[in-house]
Amino acid sequence: MAEESYLDRLNKEKKKKISVYLSPEIAKRLKYYGAENDITLSQAVEEALKLLFEKSDKTL
Repeated sequence: MAEESYLDRLNKEKKKKISVYLSPEIAKRLKYYGAENDITLSQAVEEALKLLFEKSDKTL
């Protein structure tokens, strides 16, 4: 898994922490996706949610 960058640490103050329950399969795939793409789990989830919102025409 990618080490958290300096900018990510600085931006934490601007972000909200949430907890979610995921199936073991989804959690495993998310972890591998992050490692393969050298991004944090938070970055992977944020990317996925942005795509979901774009698909449903919801804006942030």
